[in-house]
Amino acid sequence: MKIEYLILIVLIAYYYKISIKDTITDSKNRKFVEENLKLGSFVVSSSGIIGEVIDMDESTVIIISGNRENRSYLRIEKDAIKKIIDRTY
Repeated sequence: MKIEYLILIVLIAYYYKISIKDTITDSKNRKFVEENLKLGSFVVSSSGIIGEVIDMDESTVIIISGNRENRSYLRIEKDAIKKIIDRTY
């Protein structure tokens, strides 16, 4: 009887770690990005594209990505920004 309770407690703890804690961390990261996103920020999109924000709208941003010879201008949604990175050269 006691082993069943132990297994139940382990399963509940695992569920908390996987679903609830990850959701809380993602919402904190999303809030940080929304508060600190500005022109000139270097961002990483959810698909892994790294670029510099050159224009912002209410729901989209335009980033520039690539090297000096081959630049690409991309319009992405703000929700697709995964994180802001520090790029100091």
